Amino acid sequence: MDAEPQSDPDHPTDALNWYALVSAGSARSAIVAWAEIDPMFEGKPVLVAYERDGQPLPFQQGIAQLIVPFDRGSTRAIANVRTISLQRPQIDPSVDSDAFFTVR
Repeated sequence: MDAEPQSDPDHPTDALNWYALVSAGSARSAIVAWAEIDPMFEGKPVLVAYERDGQPLPFQQGIAQLIVPFDRGSTRAIANVRTISLQRPQIDPSVDSDAFFTVR
């Protein structure tokens, strides 16, 4: 939550446009939508764990592990987290905004 995105205050749902990209190097990454974390929306207790039961994580898990509660099969439980970046997708102004979706 300390990395709160700089949302547009005139648009209360602007936070929905942000996401955290969590990477374990080139081998694995996961995206967590900001709305999953933000208490104004879902408020899911997403964690970056540095220890388990008061002890550092095992060597195989690196210094940090992403934990996303309620994920089926722990699909975003990434070990050996190397980077976390808060991003906003680039919007292509040439795409018809009235279209329901665009396939590229």
